Amino acid sequence: MIASSTETWRVIARVLDRILANTKLAASEPPSTAFDSKRVPCITMEEYLNRVSYYANCSPSCYVVAFIYIDRLLVNNPQMKLTGRNVHRIALAAIVLAIKYVDDLYMNNLVYARIGGVTLQEFNYMEIGMLTLLNYDLYVDSEAYFEYFNELMLQYLKIEEEEWKTEKMEDCSETPYKPIRNVESMGSIYTVSSIPDLTEQ
Repeated sequence: MIASSTETWRVIARVLDRILANTKLAASEPPSTAFDSKRVPCITMEEYLNRVSYYANCSPSCYVVAFIYIDRLLVNNPQMKLTGRNVHRIALAAIVLAIKYVDDLYMNNLVYARIGGVTLQEFNYMEIGMLTLLNYDLYVDSEAYFEYFNELMLQYLKIEEEEWKTEKMEDCSETPYKPIRNVESMGSIYTVSSIPDLTEQ
């Protein structure tokens, strides 16, 4: 079982990275949706979701539900593909929708926009866009939840095993990722002014 939100967001980040590794995007292709940034963000998915996890302070199940929303988005809209330019924003919008659906308490969109490194107008547009593309279908039953949960864990363990074998073959070790802070110790609700810009990370 995933025991904490830290582990949950890391699982989602690693699986999304694996999907991205199999996706190619022409460098000259212009932004075409509400989720496309002008360029690929410098921050990795693992760093980005660490930031979201730290400041959003949502329940672990929100990340699994968010992944379900992302999968629905891609299934319902086959013309859309996860790319380096849209995956951060798609993940952000999905996580916030999941927070609002799953958790009893949540913050306003200005805070989530600050966390995600976008403007309030951009975030509102992203949120409405995702709701529309999902046909406003946010319901997730327990059977679907645990099916995705188990599959995510299997994929995560597979990725970890493959990377371990690769590192062993190359006789080198990757520098372990260090979270911004200890997520487990965080319990307060953040104001917009207390959340640093992404450029300050």
